[in-house]
Amino acid sequence: MVVYRVTSEGWALGVLEPSTGRTIWFDISPETANLGRALAWRTDTELLVVARSTENPPFKYRAATQHQARARHLWAEAAAGRTPSVVVQRSGSDRNARPRWPARRLVSLDVTQGIQRVLATGEFVDLELAPNGDHLALLEDAEDIQPDPDQLAAIGEPMRRRRLVLIDLVACEVRRNPDLDLIPYLLSWNPAGDQLLVFARPGGKTWDGGSFRLVTPNGDVRSPTTIGRPALLEGVGRAPYVRAAWDGADAIGLFKDGDGLVWRALDEVGPAAPGTGQDRLITVGGRLYRRDNAIWFPLRGDGVAFSGEATPSSSASDGGGRAAVNPGRLDVQPLMMRTSTGCLVAFGSDVSSSCQPLATTGRLIAAAKGYAVTLSRSPAGVQTLRLEGEDGDRTLAVVNAGLAERRFGEIRPIPHAAIDGTPLTSWLLSPPHPTGPPPPVVALIYPGRAYGAAPAWLAPGGGNRVLNPQVLAAAGYAVLVISLPDASPSDLSRLAGAIEEVLEAAARVAPIDLDRVALAGHSFGGYGALLAATQTTRFRAIVASSGKDEFSDNFDLSGPYRLHPEDGVPLTAMAGWAETGQADLQAFIADDPEAYLRASPLYAARRIVSPVMIFDYDLDFTHADSLFGALYRLDRDAVLVTYLGENHGLVSPANVRDAHARVIDWLDRHLGMATAEAVDPGLSPDLQQRQEDHAAVVTVPDQPLWR
Repeated sequence: MVVYRVTSEGWALGVLEPSTGRTIWFDISPETANLGRALAWRTDTELLVVARSTENPPFKYRAATQHQARARHLWAEAAAGRTPSVVVQRSGSDRNARPRWPARRLVSLDVTQGIQRVLATGEFVDLELAPNGDHLALLEDAEDIQPDPDQLAAIGEPMRRRRLVLIDLVACEVRRNPDLDLIPYLLSWNPAGDQLLVFARPGGKTWDGGSFRLVTPNGDVRSPTTIGRPALLEGVGRAPYVRAAWDGADAIGLFKDGDGLVWRALDEVGPAAPGTGQDRLITVGGRLYRRDNAIWFPLRGDGVAFSGEATPSSSASDGGGRAAVNPGRLDVQPLMMRTSTGCLVAFGSDVSSSCQPLATTGRLIAAAKGYAVTLSRSPAGVQTLRLEGEDGDRTLAVVNAGLAERRFGEIRPIPHAAIDGTPLTSWLLSPPHPTGPPPPVVALIYPGRAYGAAPAWLAPGGGNRVLNPQVLAAAGYAVLVISLPDASPSDLSRLAGAIEEVLEAAARVAPIDLDRVALAGHSFGGYGALLAATQTTRFRAIVASSGKDEFSDNFDLSGPYRLHPEDGVPLTAMAGWAETGQADLQAFIADDPEAYLRASPLYAARRIVSPVMIFDYDLDFTHADSLFGALYRLDRDAVLVTYLGENHGLVSPANVRDAHARVIDWLDRHLGMATAEAVDPGLSPDLQQRQEDHAAVVTVPDQPLWR
């Protein structure tokens, strides 16, 4: 089993032997595969890995340290005065002249001997191994793209073209196809391994002009016959994708059919199966199965249906998203499923004769024949990772064991209605030691989210490192998590009124002090808290973390990008967020600057009278320091707290503790000391040091073995 870990140097790959529990770590920094997969088992002992240089791990593991190192170097150059301390970003015709990071390497790793061979280099972002193990397909980032300036930008719009690379692992040949620009999330070999299914668009065309293509291992491309247009879907941030897979020897795609969608074979006139963009699919034994409730049915024709929780190895999460959209083949092991009776069985096998009982009912993380990894969480928030196997069970890790000794408050549903009358539910967490008069309230908001069930981060052991509700409740505050389905600034003109209505509804369910209410939020919730403060004087304190105070700065480059032209300009992430994303202003700033001004709390600063605490992070792309300056100019009660070395939230344990101490002090000052006795969790992060087995490292060639 492949495992990963964060180290002081970055990001490392290891191999776990389930039978012994031993992990061997290798000198390899794997790609995180945001678009698909970064590795594949070719045999039981050979692993193919897209690897980065150890000095240049994936962005999220290096952004802060690289930014700090480069800034320190440039400061030193400026102080010395001999070398310019300059960084240059380019646009237009020089856009592709920017510097580049060292190319990623496709590495063949012998996990028993530690031998590494470099097979190819390139900016690989996804890979798929043919079932026979003879050929490998890779998706490679190519030239930068300038999105159409006359169309609204979307966060998920690609900023680079993506090319196909084919590797013959037997003949040692690498082929690149410069003519195809591939859509992400589709890279699928047929069972025979002689055809690759992709979706591509011609150069300069939109994805509406794209089509399915079949590619042979030697690079020949064919457009199959199709009936109707492929269904072009949109994911997070309006990222474009299509759905397709192999059902036996037939390529199956999701197509438009009047007002609906159908699954239909390419190159075939035959029956179609009704479909949706949300169908959950798996491939087992070369057949395509779709889930309906808890039952898996063959997508086409007759076959055995099966009930259970599937964990196919092809869908094991490595940070990518392709397996969640389009299923691939199973790699080595048969598909293992957990039945409703708690048995681990191979798909389609006789449960009565092959049942391996599982002791826990926790979430199934991974499974192979004879082994299962589960993650369970107790009502107190203690999480336990267990390995269950034919040779016995063992606990791999226990997280937050000290929470078992703590007392936690009750979580209650608060029914209410949206502005249009739609029934909604918000959630109230009471202090764990309710005594004396009704407690003051901290209302947590995030416009655009409605919670049909209590969010997991509200429960004990929740992962919030900013504005943790259990910490606030332990300090004696009731915490109200408010459902607010309206999201864009144009929908938020009555934000404060909607919040006040939920507070009134909560007071009818539980004793809370409506005269002592604070409003708090993180990210878009921080923006919402600042915006609501411009609409009412009801709140006695505001806490905004990573909240934007204006939208005209949305094209600013954050620190890591400003100093590293190698990472390009994340234009669609910035412009897309404002134009069609969460802000949804439906305008480019140069075309309608008034829309950006109307949505910005900064320009309504005179209406803010509630005391405001602002948390900013120096590596973050959102800031509210301008609003602090305006409030300072107006002589209003405000605090700007800036944490260095932090991005869109908190990571440092010391900063997490410091921030919560400041929030509680701020609330106590402006709401009056909470009457319940505060409970200090008394738990410290424990950085564990373990003895490790290190694999022998064989010298890696500087250049690929083949070209």
